Amino acid sequence: GSTMESLAAYASNRWRWSRLSLDAGLRYSAFDIRLPATAEVAAVRLTPSDFTGDIHLAYELRPGLKLLSNIGRGFRPPNIFDLGTLGNRPGNRFNIPNPDLDSERVVQFDAGVRYNGNRAQFELMLYTLDYTDRITSVLTGEVTPEGRDIVQSVNAADSTVRGFEGGASFELSATMSLEA
Repeated sequence: GSTMESLAAYASNRWRWSRLSLDAGLRYSAFDIRLPATAEVAAVRLTPSDFTGDIHLAYELRPGLKLLSNIGRGFRPPNIFDLGTLGNRPGNRFNIPNPDLDSERVVQFDAGVRYNGNRAQFELMLYTLDYTDRITSVLTGEVTPEGRDIVQSVNAADSTVRGFEGGASFELSATMSLEA
C-alpha cells in the first residue's frame, strides 16, 4: 500500500562561442511519499522537493580535442525501503522504520580531456562527489528478544568519492578495433 509519486520540471540551454560552449540546466523535483499505518508505525506522508542543476563547459583546443569541466548538484529523497523497512536483515540485524528521514544531497565536479579523431577516441576525467545527509543504517544499541542487533536508517553520513575514469577506442583496421 505504499506509494511514491514524483513530478519534475526542468529547463536547459546551450550557448556557443567560437571554441567555447556552455550548457546549463535547472530542475525542480517534488515527491509525495506515503506509507500506510502498521501495528508498529503510524502512517507517514513526506513531500520533499528541491532544485538541482548543472553547468558544463567545453573548450576546443583544436579540432577533435576538448577540455571539459562539469559541476552539478543533486538530491535523492528517502524511498519507501529507507523509510519503512521492518524486519530481519543480513548480519544478525533487525531493522526498524524511520519516518523522519531527510533527502540526501550531492555536489559533483569533474574535469578532463576528450579526443574524437577519425580512427581514435579517448577520454580521461577526474571527479569528486561530496555527499551530505547520506542515509545509512546505524545500530540503535538495542537488541531483539531473539538476540538480533536493532538498526535504523538515519541521515548520519557525509562522504566524499574521488577518482578518475577513462576510455579509449582505436580502429586498427577496417575489421579490427581495440577498446578499453
